[in-house]
Amino acid sequence: MLARLVAVGMLVAALANGAGFFLKRIGVLEHAAYAAYLADYCDPDRTARWLGNRCSHWRPAPEAAGGYAMYERSHLYATPGAELLLKLAKDLFLALFTIGSLSLILLGRQGTAGSAVGDWFDGRGLHGGLAIPWPAVPLLASVAVGLAMAWARFGPDLAAAGLRSFWFLAVALVGGWLVSRASMSRLADAVGLLLLLQVPILALETWSGLPLDKGYAVTAHWNLPSRMSGSFIMPNSLGLAAALALAFYWAYSAQRRWWWPLVAVVVVLLLLSRSAGGFAVLGVSLASITVLKADRARRARLLLFSVAVALLLVWALPHMLMRGSLVESAFGRLDKLGWLLTQTDAWQQWLGQGLGVGTNSWLNLLTARVQADPTLAAGAAPPAAVALAADSTVTMLFAQIGWLGVAGFYGLMGWWLWVDRTGRVFALSLLLGSLVINLTELFPVNFLLGLGLSRALCRTGWRPFQPGGLRRPSAMRRT
Repeated sequence: MLARLVAVGMLVAALANGAGFFLKRIGVLEHAAYAAYLADYCDPDRTARWLGNRCSHWRPAPEAAGGYAMYERSHLYATPGAELLLKLAKDLFLALFTIGSLSLILLGRQGTAGSAVGDWFDGRGLHGGLAIPWPAVPLLASVAVGLAMAWARFGPDLAAAGLRSFWFLAVALVGGWLVSRASMSRLADAVGLLLLLQVPILALETWSGLPLDKGYAVTAHWNLPSRMSGSFIMPNSLGLAAALALAFYWAYSAQRRWWWPLVAVVVVLLLLSRSAGGFAVLGVSLASITVLKADRARRARLLLFSVAVALLLVWALPHMLMRGSLVESAFGRLDKLGWLLTQTDAWQQWLGQGLGVGTNSWLNLLTARVQADPTLAAGAAPPAAVALAADSTVTMLFAQIGWLGVAGFYGLMGWWLWVDRTGRVFALSLLLGSLVINLTELFPVNFLLGLGLSRALCRTGWRPFQPGGLRRPSAMRRT
């Protein structure tokens, strides 16, 4: 019952997070701004093959003087009033999950929680627990140092805002009651349903969605609204979340009865979002599944074949997705990390600049503080934070907790990959996805990341609610 409630809550929070943006993009909310958008960029004298669309042909955005041609879309991303509550749905879900899990931990220590908490993995396996989750300790230590630095430099409010990027760690530490095979399967089914719901959402976006990308030449032939985003706000977020959700479904669904329909849906989502990162993650997931299912004699040949296909995709994806600047986009993430290296001293490179530095929520709080007290404007934030929009997990970790934190995170991920065969495909997909998007702020991927780590910690005996401290865990069956 509890697992079903969590699955439903996760699904509702994921849809609510992008609901305001999506409803404005199709003209349900702020219709006046939507109509003005149509008047500026819809060309009534042109036709296209896509029949029945709200706009028969989109007019390209005017070129900025020596700059990037963009449609005027700032109203789509504003979150006034009730829309802010929709955006906060994911934070509310994570907070309720953490508080509820802590309550179950306390009940478990008193011996009154019942089998839902007292028996992990369907009542078999661990009966003792490790007092300390050792694999996560290096990352936890880096987060603690980053929190102290942020508190000292910017105050408790900005330090607390920075903790949002590491909520997955809280889920990993307290979510062990939810990692049984049956519970994870229910969550996998909810993730599959979230993918299926993107189909009608994208149908509405196709009918009346406003274009987001520069110009419109790429899709003017079919008159689709350029790169689509569904309920995930950004096209790249849709592509990466879809591919990672599919990997989670494969890893933890008990029956996998919707596997092939979901593969087809994800391919369509990736094509409509034109997400090269999503295609890369999907390719790695499918290759990993194929290699892991094959017998040992065939694995080497399958691995070589997968590498050949990957090289072919590297050449083909810019043409398939009609994104000529795809390679530049990929290396742009390295450029941002390199720029950060030039803006920080040795201590900041090893320990970071403090939790939250450069994230949207952190910068919003900082802006509000400066507006309230203009005397804080000078030196209120580190120079590297102002221009930072972390577009990869590596960049985010480096900016906030330095190279030691980066090593702690990827060491923990590598350990998970080693010890948990069931979650191996999902863990490998997350490792690749982390290079092209900030996983820690992509909901529900950050929640699923935390649960995957929690399941891996369970395999080593981490049971925070089990009284008795350090005990020798009984052997678990290999799943």
